[in-house]
Amino acid sequence: MGQEPHYSLLLQNSLVRVFKLALNANEQAYVIHTHNFLVVALDDCEVVMWREGTSDNQSYPLHQGDVRFFFGGQPIGTRNNRADPCRNVTVEFLDPKVTTYGYQWEYGTWDFGISGISPPVDSHVKFANSLQLGSAVATDVQLLPGDSFSPHPGTAAELLVPVTDVALTRSKKGEIRKSAGEAVWVEAKQKADVVNAGNAPAQLIAVEFPSNKAAK
Repeated sequence: MGQEPHYSLLLQNSLVRVFKLALNANEQAYVIHTHNFLVVALDDCEVVMWREGTSDNQSYPLHQGDVRFFFGGQPIGTRNNRADPCRNVTVEFLDPKVTTYGYQWEYGTWDFGISGISPPVDSHVKFANSLQLGSAVATDVQLLPGDSFSPHPGTAAELLVPVTDVALTRSKKGEIRKSAGEAVWVEAKQKADVVNAGNAPAQLIAVEFPSNKAAK
């Protein structure tokens, strides 16, 4: 992804590389995903995604805020099939233990788990819906003005990806003002509840890592 012109690197550490993908009408990117990765849609889009050796005709609708997990290991193509620009944030996990494969308690067997976060029942209220990813957890969060979000117990570091423009406060630890598609890395010593200090709903994706996986 670092050499593909449609991707731009936002941040990198020992746990993740975070890129923004921007495709205009009929543009496409074709890259080798060495690691598992998470895609956060920033726009309502219709994209074609295909793996090496498969058809490049199947299109998929994406909605702003959609979150999807993919397994790496081979090239994957993405093409924008609409006239409007299509953007996402791609979070590449450098730890192979970030995965949906594991023991599925509801079925009593080892298997692949859910790969996406379901949309909220009511998009006009506060919500926090999580996706378990082995040694990480991704949460789709919406905060109404004055609402707060608390990190999961045991979280040492977290990645915040705003889906909308956000103005957040972290207790006494400062303010976060970011545009949609920017990325913020929060170290363990900065960890605190975040509060929506803006006048509009704020949506973001929080990817949290437990204490034994904190980035250096």
